[in-house]
Amino acid sequence: MNPRYLAYCRAHGMASDKMMEADEAAYPGGPMAGYSVWISAQYSVFRRLFRKVGNFSKEDYEKFDRWLAAK
Repeated sequence: MNPRYLAYCRAHGMASDKMMEADEAAYPGGPMAGYSVWISAQYSVFRRLFRKVGNFSKEDYEKFDRWLAAK
């Protein structure tokens, strides 16, 4: 399972199967919409915190993943 998706589940206090059920109910026809909105917001927070402008490098993505896992 994608570690970023698992961070999304943890942020909502749900196991991945329950998160998918909740998102399917909340976003009919687009069950990944909740995750897409959430991960986009996390990238924005990360960019502000670390003053990251422009494209992410491999190292930036690794730092983002560590930051996300620590939340």
